[in-house]
Amino acid sequence: MLKKFFTLSATLKSRLIADFILIIASQAVLPFMALYLTSKINAIFAGVFLIINIIVNFGMSFLGGYLGDNYNRKTVVNYVHFLYAICLIVLSITVTMDGIGLIIFCASIFYFSNALCSKFTYI
Repeated sequence: MLKKFFTLSATLKSRLIADFILIIASQAVLPFMALYLTSKINAIFAGVFLIINIIVNFGMSFLGGYLGDNYNRKTVVNYVHFLYAICLIVLSITVTMDGIGLIIFCASIFYFSNALCSKFTYI
């Protein structure tokens, strides 16, 4: 299996490695959002936020497939990765804030998880 990996093009290898790191990072952070939001706001908000997030993820997977089929995949993936970078910077700044910072944090998490779902449907 590893021999096949080394026969791939450099672009594809770098994309696979970057996507692996992105998946690991998101899977390490996102499960703890419920605990974080429960401690910052309350359990009802955390539950509703995460349920809405899952429902929107379902719809975004269809949108990601549509975008991948009808537009240049490389361009779309590059835009999504750029927005990931911005989102992660915003998350790191707003993680300790309250009030409007917490709203921005929730919006960033919402975008991050939904864009991740939509991107992997058209790779």
